[in-house]
Amino acid sequence: RDITSSVTLRQALAYTLDYEVLPRDFLLGHGERVYGYYGLGQWMAEEMKEDLEKMQPYTLDLDKATELLQLDGWVYNLDGTPYDPSAGLRHKQIGDAFVPLSLVMAVTESNVAADLVAEMLSSSLEQIGGELNVARMPLDQALRQYYRQETRQFDLLFLGKNFTYLFDPTDAYLVGAAYQGTMNTSGVQDRKLAQLAKNVTQDQPGNRNAYLRRWMEFQEYWSEVLPMIPLYGNTYYDLFTSDLVGYFPQFYWN
Repeated sequence: RDITSSVTLRQALAYTLDYEVLPRDFLLGHGERVYGYYGLGQWMAEEMKEDLEKMQPYTLDLDKATELLQLDGWVYNLDGTPYDPSAGLRHKQIGDAFVPLSLVMAVTESNVAADLVAEMLSSSLEQIGGELNVARMPLDQALRQYYRQETRQFDLLFLGKNFTYLFDPTDAYLVGAAYQGTMNTSGVQDRKLAQLAKNVTQDQPGNRNAYLRRWMEFQEYWSEVLPMIPLYGNTYYDLFTSDLVGYFPQFYWN
């Protein structure tokens, strides 16, 4: 929708979350915060860990979120007068209408982590002039909407993602209506992001440093435009007896 198509609005949302909550209260220490489009087990993330942590400033900061909302045009009441907290929600002029800062988050059944995120978002938005409406639905329905097999009825969805052993983000950020759905699931149409995603694998095979440099360029811009708000990566454990021969956990990482 017009609301979440704004980079500035997505950045404002990123400042409404406490990134310590899920690793502490949901994962109970079996995972940690991530700062971009990667998983903890990828070698690139291991090598560039310090750079990844520096590239993204997002913390729980409602003053910064408010500043970004104002920058994005959320400065009106419903009647077009300057925003007054006592009058209700912030509004933004889109075309001839004043649109309220009201978002819908899909929360799937028995999803403790999603409930925690929704609780944080709802509390933060309420303090800065917005609101979050929770739409509860079964996972299969949420996925049909996520992949655009059905019309989306939400702005936000809490969803985990795995990465394949060979990382190539090209298809995930292709620009154009034909790629909406199973390929470009976020819906973000950003030509620079699409080019940086394609660039990751454009060098000659075996040129490890070039791949790593382009991977980092992609991550830095990704964290700026936020097709998703990254929250955490799981720690996976693979336990097996030393008597087992010919078993290689990495074959099953994806």
